[in-house]
Amino acid sequence: MEFSIKGVEKAIRVDEETAVIVSSRRAGADQWRLVTEKGPFIPSEDDDEVLESKIIKVDPHHVYIVTTRDGTKKFINGGNNGTAFFLQPYEQINTMRWSSGTSQKDLAEGKINNAAKPTFLVEVSCIDTRWQDAQFMFAVQTSDNVKLNLEGHIFWQIQDVPKMFANTNDPKGDVWKNTRRVLNEVVSKVTLAEFMESFNDLVKNATTADAEFYGLRGTRVHRVEVTGYTCADKRTEQTLQEVNQETTNKINRIRKQESENEVEQAKMEALIHLEQQRSKLIEAQAENERRKASFEGAAKGVQLAEQVKSFMSMLNDSLPETSDRLLLLKLFEQNKAMVENSGKLAGGNATLFVTPEDMQVRLHLPTPKHE
Repeated sequence: MEFSIKGVEKAIRVDEETAVIVSSRRAGADQWRLVTEKGPFIPSEDDDEVLESKIIKVDPHHVYIVTTRDGTKKFINGGNNGTAFFLQPYEQINTMRWSSGTSQKDLAEGKINNAAKPTFLVEVSCIDTRWQDAQFMFAVQTSDNVKLNLEGHIFWQIQDVPKMFANTNDPKGDVWKNTRRVLNEVVSKVTLAEFMESFNDLVKNATTADAEFYGLRGTRVHRVEVTGYTCADKRTEQTLQEVNQETTNKINRIRKQESENEVEQAKMEALIHLEQQRSKLIEAQAENERRKASFEGAAKGVQLAEQVKSFMSMLNDSLPETSDRLLLLKLFEQNKAMVENSGKLAGGNATLFVTPEDMQVRLHLPTPKHE
């Protein structure tokens, strides 16, 4: 009964996140064993030591390296949805020491300084396989002996954890050191003027050409960005600032001129569009006038045809001959036109021009006498 009470006092509840590792004295039994069966665990008489073990959760894109009892390595990754595991007896999570711009003390306090120089070594037991950003500040020298301080970012990634673990114990430090070596080499082959002209292209070409170095270590550098540079010599730095200022002013003037040109072009395009719309309006008005005249002419033509038809029918009995009726119609229309013209002349300031034929005037000139 005493042991039962003592056992109950030592009971540990095993659930989804808690297991126990037990040391046993039983003959033939393994010295340590992992118990994951859910419920209260009560040690037996042969159990010497009971250790509580918490589950280790692996987030997506994270990897743990575990050394087993026989010394082999297990790589447990969280994949896309995450996973979790208990350490088996005699298993141990491998911890690496990587170069870092943040100290171990800062990490313990939740601070991420990410300084531009890897002056610290920090313990890394959980490996992140996503893109990582490493700031840098390197001292380089151009071919014309100008010393520069380069600042920027290295965007790198661990793509093959087993290969990384087998070939380096500090992948971040390797990335830093190799990037510095590459930048030193590429800058030492160009002058300051050449570097200023195309430093981004120079850096891009140099870093992408060294893929073999990173591939051997299971890593990859996606890109290196130089965000700024200064001259170590103050006089050279002052001259460089003046050149940069003049370059900036030149760019601003060009952009201002381009902006003014764009505004002027927009005005011209608007005027062209307006004139095109006016042209379409004139064409539409002319077409409407033409159709209106066509309709009015057609209506007058129909009206005139009806009048002629009625006139000819009325004189059918009195003037059987068609030619006589047409002659009479012609005379009627002439008289009608004369009446309309007279009315217009009488009602306005119009000037009438007539020919002798219209007036039926004959001129009799005397015959000249010859002496």
